[in-house]
Amino acid sequence: MKNILITNADAHTFPSTYYSLRKEFDCDILSSSRQEFCPNGFLTDSHVSFFNVTDDVYAPSILNFCVEHDVDVIVPLSIHERLILLSLKDKFSEKGISIISVDAEKIHLANDKLAFARVCEANGIPVPRYEVVSTYLELKSAAKRMGYPKNKVIIKPVVGSGSRGFRILNAKVNYKTTFYSSRPDQLVEVKLSSLKGTLGDTFSQPLIVNEFLCGNEFTVDCLCYADQEVIIPRERLETKNGLTDVGQVVKHDEIIAYTRKLVSILEIKGIFGFQFKLDSNGVPKMLECNPRIQGTMIMSTLAGANIIAEAVRRARGLEPRSFEVDWGMMFYRINSGFSIGKDIQIMNIVKKGQIEDNVGDLDK
Repeated sequence: MKNILITNADAHTFPSTYYSLRKEFDCDILSSSRQEFCPNGFLTDSHVSFFNVTDDVYAPSILNFCVEHDVDVIVPLSIHERLILLSLKDKFSEKGISIISVDAEKIHLANDKLAFARVCEANGIPVPRYEVVSTYLELKSAAKRMGYPKNKVIIKPVVGSGSRGFRILNAKVNYKTTFYSSRPDQLVEVKLSSLKGTLGDTFSQPLIVNEFLCGNEFTVDCLCYADQEVIIPRERLETKNGLTDVGQVVKHDEIIAYTRKLVSILEIKGIFGFQFKLDSNGVPKMLECNPRIQGTMIMSTLAGANIIAEAVRRARGLEPRSFEVDWGMMFYRINSGFSIGKDIQIMNIVKKGQIEDNVGDLDK
């Protein structure tokens, strides 16, 4: 069997992606990053750094590395890298190398939150009420129409990924209390007036102003092809740094139906995800599309649907499989780590009687 390359190995998504692939495949799993030092690289069979490599030579460098190390599948973990690699997709295909990614066109649509919201609206998929603003005065007026200062309001960049630029406008936030009680990564609630000094009178890029939805948030893991469809909603009960700390796999029929409809409309294939949030009436509203492996897609793996590994199997031309999902499964993120010294020691937290099995998994 040929080997697998995971790129952007310094991403939060890396450990769970590596776990999902190692659980399935006995081949070498290689990694790369564009950082000078990447600790996660020590987990894989071989690691390469493309530190200071410019975008124009990055894809050819990855191609040469794959040919040299007998790689037939690349699993990119960042949107930026995906777009660079997809620009030379034909060159990779000529060498028998597949890139696990949805089409570049779908990535651009997903990253444009305004265009994506309009597609949803046009096809009867509920989205939060929104406006687009480019100045502080426009933001102030739009926030007022959304119910500020009585209600919270969401703002985020029109184009972006992850939680970059995401803020919650809350007139009642107490900065002194949050200073002492909240971690820096939790400080997303701000007063409208405090943004003027940060963003200025005219913004460097437009922002979307959304109504604040008070219901629970769901992430949907998807693996979809013409002959295979896996859709797994999971409720985000607690989050940290944009990742689910506590979650539950939930068979939410309405969210599954909306997801299936949007997949059909967009004609999107591969591995990707969506995010929904419930309004005060329990109606799920689409927040965004994540055209990539999602941060806590490990939940689907643990629930019996290893769709990350399945995407690699499909790239290798193997027959689709069906999965028995453990609906209702709870997930709790715990701390782990490893040391790099005389030896590499992995802090692998296990129950009594499970140590041998875990060590065996790590040594594969």
